[in-house]
Amino acid sequence: MTAALEEAHALLEHDPDAAERALTAALPRLPDSDLLRAARLAWALGLAPLTAELLRRAQQQGLEVPAAQQAAALNRCGRPQEALEALRGAQDAWSCLQAAQGHWQLGQPDAGLEVAGGVLLSARRSGDAGLLIATVSLLGELHLAAGEPRAAVLALAEGLKVAELVNEPADPYLLAVLAEAQSRWGNARKGAATATKALARSGPRALSRVRARVALVQAGAGGGLEEAHALCLRLGWGFWAARVRALLT
Repeated sequence: MTAALEEAHALLEHDPDAAERALTAALPRLPDSDLLRAARLAWALGLAPLTAELLRRAQQQGLEVPAAQQAAALNRCGRPQEALEALRGAQDAWSCLQAAQGHWQLGQPDAGLEVAGGVLLSARRSGDAGLLIATVSLLGELHLAAGEPRAAVLALAEGLKVAELVNEPADPYLLAVLAEAQSRWGNARKGAATATKALARSGPRALSRVRARVALVQAGAGGGLEEAHALCLRLGWGFWAARVRALLT
């Protein structure tokens, strides 16, 4: 790893803005051997378009790029059709989860539910807590898109139970989705409290921060959408930028 990348990595936790500047400074002289490391760092900083570009360059140089990683960056950019194309032929669970994400963004909740349901079975069999929590979070989104808030709450409850079993705090993105589901199921007060908890647990560049702001609006306790929209624009989160913009108009 080059010295500039090492500097960016060292700054990641306590000063992400400085880490971004260090990463940007490293890019013009970045050797091909560091493309994947730089992509992982860009992703950790929330820089979805840069992540997608670095992974594209790595692929062009003949480096092995996991399809799920490439699709995750494209989905975050709001380019789900490209994500689905990148996933063609990939059958591992994380790739299938990204395919379900693509279907959700394309307004195809039924297709997404079918794919994500298969991933959930795989996560249960393997005992992969991280995969299960990510999957039920997306299932919550898909059920909400299908107009099924009760089903969303029930799906998300499994993720809360798993977090408790592994003695980990509940994932903030899962909490943010749960907050909207609670509000839409008729308990706006509980939804607002859950969204506030998700916001408190979210880092400054976390997607859960934006999701929690959206959930607060759904609970009738909105505020901070301008900040969320600015974050989406700055980091290139196309799907979420459009979603937040729709709530602002």
